[in-house]
Amino acid sequence: MSRARFAERVVLSAFAVVLCIMGPACLNVDDYLSDRFKTCEDVRVALVNSEQTRGAYYVLGPGERATHEKLLDSGDSRTLLMCLDIGHGYKFRAETDERVVGVGQCPASRRSYEGILVSVVWTPVGFQCVNW
Repeated sequence: MSRARFAERVVLSAFAVVLCIMGPACLNVDDYLSDRFKTCEDVRVALVNSEQTRGAYYVLGPGERATHEKLLDSGDSRTLLMCLDIGHGYKFRAETDERVVGVGQCPASRRSYEGILVSVVWTPVGFQCVNW
């Protein structure tokens, strides 16, 4: 193969890669690469307001704001999808309409959370991290 023909193939291959990255046919390439090199595991975390609190609280995960949907009555719970990375700590807050009443940190300590119910429970004495 001549040098000119080889150079032409290299240019065409590079062009094809650029089109693939920018084109609709390869939209999943970015998702594939992100999933392939991801170090965390997607886990459903149950946020629970214990029956013992006897009041409604906003039980909030990392980066969440208090909204009506996140207000939990005594004994209620909701689910939050989180990407847990072993060795990292995740901060949770309990709030009333006026102020923050508690902060807890749950460290991810498992290599796999498959088949495990992970929860964060707001109690009268603070947060409990269950199955972390």
